[in-house]
Amino acid sequence: NRILPSRNPDTGFPILYARLVYKDYEFIEEQLATNYAKENIYCFAIDRKASPKFIRRILALKRCFPNVVVTNRRRDLDSAGHNHNKAHLDCMRATRKIRWEYAMLLQNHDVMLKTHKQMTEILRIYGANDIEITPCPAWRCLPTLERNLGTLGLCPKDLSEEECAFCYDS
Repeated sequence: NRILPSRNPDTGFPILYARLVYKDYEFIEEQLATNYAKENIYCFAIDRKASPKFIRRILALKRCFPNVVVTNRRRDLDSAGHNHNKAHLDCMRATRKIRWEYAMLLQNHDVMLKTHKQMTEILRIYGANDIEITPCPAWRCLPTLERNLGTLGLCPKDLSEEECAFCYDS
């Protein structure tokens, strides 16, 4: 009864919301209530460190909605991002037989600021992809690895000598 009927009409563009969760069940439920649309899929990948009570509550939520999925696998997740990609992939695998057009990858306390209709319009018009790009931290980049694009064969072969010069610069 706490999650109200959908205020978000169907758009014919179902979105998968894959969320990594481990605490603050009330927040998770409130986010679902605020953004719920019948055509969307809401997948929860539960962190291994989640409390038994939190897990029971998420599983109870799953039983209430046909479009809420909980992955079977529990992974060790942390704020450094370890295993996040694997857990999000678990959600994608768990929903592979369900139709969705786009996946939104969220963490426990991420807040969805756009309505389903707004997200649908943005994704349909622009084919948008929002990925944070930052330089590779030095501690994650091995200096012994080859970084020359030309040597790696990543320079297009049809470039002029001048255009190709950047491929061979270190």
